[in-house]
Amino acid sequence: MALARETGLRLAVRSGGHSPAGHGVCEGGIVLDLAGMKALEIDVEARTAWAETGITAGEYTEAAARHGARVRT
Repeated sequence: MALARETGLRLAVRSGGHSPAGHGVCEGGIVLDLAGMKALEIDVEARTAWAETGITAGEYTEAAARHGARVRT
């Protein structure tokens, strides 16, 4: 963010990369790509999950289903 601020360039943050409108990119600016951050921890007993920002809804749903979870959309 400091580089974007110092240079005046636009900053876009790309997470799972699933924005059909292209909100995670910008032309001529800086793209902070977090798509590789895909860690996921599921605690079945506590019925909670912790997911990093790069995981997509489909990846999360698939992983939760392996634990017998039904994901509400």
